[in-house]
Amino acid sequence: MQITRKDVGYTIYSRLEESLRAWVGAGLLNFFGKDWPSHIPQGIWKKIQDKSPLMSSRETEDPMIFLDETDIPDIMEIACQRSISTRFIPDHVISIDDFRQVLGAIYDIRCKIAHVKRTFSAIDLDLLIESATRLLPLLGSGVSDLKTVHECIRTNPDEVVIQIPPNFFIYEDQPCFRHTTNLPPGDYDPDGGFIGRKEDLARVIQLLLGELHRVITISGAGGVGKTALAHQACYSLLSKNVLPFDAIVWVSAKEERLTVTGIEPIEPSLRNYEGMLDSILGTFGWTEHLSAASEHKEENVNLILRA
Repeated sequence: MQITRKDVGYTIYSRLEESLRAWVGAGLLNFFGKDWPSHIPQGIWKKIQDKSPLMSSRETEDPMIFLDETDIPDIMEIACQRSISTRFIPDHVISIDDFRQVLGAIYDIRCKIAHVKRTFSAIDLDLLIESATRLLPLLGSGVSDLKTVHECIRTNPDEVVIQIPPNFFIYEDQPCFRHTTNLPPGDYDPDGGFIGRKEDLARVIQLLLGELHRVITISGAGGVGKTALAHQACYSLLSKNVLPFDAIVWVSAKEERLTVTGIEPIEPSLRNYEGMLDSILGTFGWTEHLSAASEHKEENVNLILRA
């Protein structure tokens, strides 16, 4: 397994989140016993019940079942309630203001790890480790696993680092275009955007709009920005008031991409001919035919192309 910086960050964050939940769960039971549900803010109860309709304060005896559905902001809100905060957060260990600041920083870093388009730098990783270390005295005896992870990260990360599960990532919303397309967000740094290569971009668009070339090839070494150039060409066409095509269908057979932390695997949108048929049908909204046989899909795609 190739370890990325984000994988390291996710490993630390996930262990820290588990430790925080266990700490809050133990505190709720120790301080309030069976009456612990009454010390959960109503807004958080409603949020969790919206996510899990079967969750009920009357039926949930174990706070960990409830806390498994919470995130860092929820944990902070529970522990920092004015009526109970001094029980959870003794001032001689860490002040409430510092606790809020540390958890806020951790959650900001969590969003950087999860967001597919945001950079997670070495500075962010150092801040995450520092923040987790500040919380260790507060979390007490229930953080042995977190301490082990911290030690192994520095000595033998292969033993503890886990890859980020796909459902952890935050994917950007589809751009809003006036023309029919399935074009995804650009696979380049959103902070810098698409920079340079104006002549190459103009040439690709000129070939696309011409009547001589049905196939256009963009060649170059890995990582030079071929996909970014193709994507920006499509984006430029879709931004026009009048599109000279009925639609733009985007498919990609890429299985990895080059990032600042190294090569990362990605899920290709095109694996075979049937996958291309599915992309065309889906883009035009013919989703009821996606489960049909390949021959039937091909017939419907031909209808679309002849329309």
